[in-house]
Amino acid sequence: MSNIRVILRNIFSNWVAYFVSVVIGLVLSPIVVHSLGNDLYGIWTIIVSFSGYYGLVNFGITPSISYYLSHYYARDDVEQINRVASTAQTTLTLLSLLVMLIALPLAFWGGAVFSIEPQHAEEFTWAVLIMALTFVLGFLFAVYQSFFVVLQRYDLRNAVQISTDILRALLIFLALKNGYKIITISLITCACSLATYSLYALIISRMYPQLRLRIADASRQTLGMIMNYGVFALLGEMARQILFYSSAILIGIFLNTAMVTFFAIAGNLIEYARNFLGTMTRVFFPVAAQSHSRAERESLQTLFLEGTKYSFLITILLIAGFITMGKQFIVLWMGPDYEQSYRVLFILSIGYVPYFLSYTSHQVMLGMKQVAFVAKANMMAAIVSIVVSVLLIHDFGIEGVAMGTMAALLVNSWYVIKRCMDLLGVCLRLFVGKVILGPMISVMPALFLGFFFKTNLYADSWHKFLIQMVIMTCLFIVAAGFICIDRRLRARIIRAVFPG
Repeated sequence: MSNIRVILRNIFSNWVAYFVSVVIGLVLSPIVVHSLGNDLYGIWTIIVSFSGYYGLVNFGITPSISYYLSHYYARDDVEQINRVASTAQTTLTLLSLLVMLIALPLAFWGGAVFSIEPQHAEEFTWAVLIMALTFVLGFLFAVYQSFFVVLQRYDLRNAVQISTDILRALLIFLALKNGYKIITISLITCACSLATYSLYALIISRMYPQLRLRIADASRQTLGMIMNYGVFALLGEMARQILFYSSAILIGIFLNTAMVTFFAIAGNLIEYARNFLGTMTRVFFPVAAQSHSRAERESLQTLFLEGTKYSFLITILLIAGFITMGKQFIVLWMGPDYEQSYRVLFILSIGYVPYFLSYTSHQVMLGMKQVAFVAKANMMAAIVSIVVSVLLIHDFGIEGVAMGTMAALLVNSWYVIKRCMDLLGVCLRLFVGKVILGPMISVMPALFLGFFFKTNLYADSWHKFLIQMVIMTCLFIVAAGFICIDRRLRARIIRAVFPG
């Protein structure tokens, strides 16, 4: 199976898994809210939100495992693979104890901090402990999860994840209908996570029987190597979190909490696009890491140029939709009172064009062990976002915060793309001509049509909106098919879609 087929298989399986998770969330959320009530749902939200911070205890080891296992897998160095895997497994097992130590005071004294009602205190305590245990399972099975990345079998991992996600949703639905509350939801979540990870371990054990996890193979030198990559990965991720999620805090401090809602509506739409594109470009990381390990410079150049072009094709369509149809969507979705969110969406959309363009560059850079540079670029962007937002928020309100984010994204994108081009020997003319020009020309007909719809045929109902979006998308696909896709690939796609 060619590299292209592997990449496409992984991308589409990631998309399927993403859409399944979105649908489950949309369907299950109102059921959970109405079944638990505002108090218990608020408690559950706090527990789930706090659980996300346990990831900081990981110290960036998980992405480091994926890199080094991919590196040594490309060299067929089984001894080093087992040394890295055993060292990571031993370290994460010890760190899992730290997670539980953090969870204990939260479980027994967090109720007072979060003003939990006395009648819900016991449920809070048990739910915190169970969810901490659920998170610990991720630590204990992290090596097996990373091996799906190394073997580039996202499809198998997604198949397991989709199956257990659907099972978890059904069990939670039945539990809530029978009057059970957050302790039961926690137990279901933990049990389904254990089932998922156990299946992961079984599959990897069969696919890569050479894997041996032994404490004796762990070494301090290997841990130092892992942590050297992992610390920068952690710093980069923390900077990303500040960049993406500090806006609400700044608005709450300098304006008021009501304005957070208007910003969040636009931010949520952008986040859906960011996650969707992330599921595509994430599969480039192991390809880049293994090509880099084999010193295959030409393969890295091809991955960089082709991956960026096709991810940019999707990006430019999403952004065109936000710019031209975003106002109609927000009014139909949230109501006319939230029309102001469109101005934020417009500004963020402009800023995210170069940032989405850099998504492939980020993955290629991480695969080339440029994690320190990426972390520095993310930290620089986080600082720019906060400084510019604070300077503009008094004069421009939430639009000023959006401008701060836009400025930060421009800085981050330029540095990462430029660095990646320099490392791979790609000149600016080649990058513009091969990557940017085609998608930009392809989107113009759809963009003009979208503005025509907005000014002359404003979509005041969902069916009009969907019809207009379908027309714009089809027009873009036709234009992109002739401008951005070569004749042989276009013929293969047509034969696949119309086999007769």
